[in-house]
Amino acid sequence: MSLKPRVTSLSRPVNLSGQTALVIGATAGIGAALARQLAEMGATTIIVGRDPTKLDQMRGALEAIAPGRIHTQLADLADLASVEQAARALRAYGRLDIVVSNASIRTSGATRSFTKDGFESSFGVNHLGNAAFLLALEAPLRAAPAGRVVIMASEAHRRAKALPMDDLMGERNFDGALAYNRSKLANILFARQLAGRWAGLTVYAVHPGGVLTNMMTAPAGRSALSRLIFFLVRPLLLTPAEAAKGIMRIAADPQLAEPSGAYFELGRPSRPGKLADDQGLARQLYEKTIDLLTKAGFSSIGGPAASTSFPA
Repeated sequence: MSLKPRVTSLSRPVNLSGQTALVIGATAGIGAALARQLAEMGATTIIVGRDPTKLDQMRGALEAIAPGRIHTQLADLADLASVEQAARALRAYGRLDIVVSNASIRTSGATRSFTKDGFESSFGVNHLGNAAFLLALEAPLRAAPAGRVVIMASEAHRRAKALPMDDLMGERNFDGALAYNRSKLANILFARQLAGRWAGLTVYAVHPGGVLTNMMTAPAGRSALSRLIFFLVRPLLLTPAEAAKGIMRIAADPQLAEPSGAYFELGRPSRPGKLADDQGLARQLYEKTIDLLTKAGFSSIGGPAASTSFPA
């Protein structure tokens, strides 16, 4: 059975002229498809990536459909100094109506790798890098009439088992798949904390579905079992453009009635796993995130419009 009929797209055309949209991780896969659809809907679209060549190529492709409305920004989420520099440049746009936090990596095996700041790569990029970016963009989001954030999560969060605050870097019995699952759980927990702390803004976490992207295909050749699994599930996978249609509704539909902090799966509201509903765990993660970023020298948290309290 195909997953394709389960994707919910915009029920009516939406004109995003006059709005500015930012896609973090926009040079391939779902991010590239989202950037194209945002540009087609009239938004001034800023694409963020770590490869200048790919950014230039993507900009050229989008300029053909949205001349004068495409901008690029270099940023490497594995390097907090790069994130800080990029956020500083992006704040110069004054306002951001839509921010899609899409950048992600997937590791495998039992050997840890690390970001430039010394964090385990999955947690460091998928959670800390994206979280730092969003925290640094609060002011331009607040400058928009109805700022909206979409954080790309995954149903993999249901396999996280736990999110131990004393071992977020996987020092005990590291497993790449588990590290990825935990980073996706962190995405949802962080989205829910932002929703509570950022009154007046809307923050959603989204599982796009099983999508035929580079992240999905890369592990396919590593073992006979993984090749077999990929062969069996490939007919069920969405194209990036199909997945982007479901996400576009969440990012841009002014009629969307779900409250800030909601979780979506394949374009529709869904109840996440039990751990993702743990508000105590979410608060611990948020506080730990701020602590880790601050100790790493990241100073662009909040801004003139930053929140100072969180409801009990």
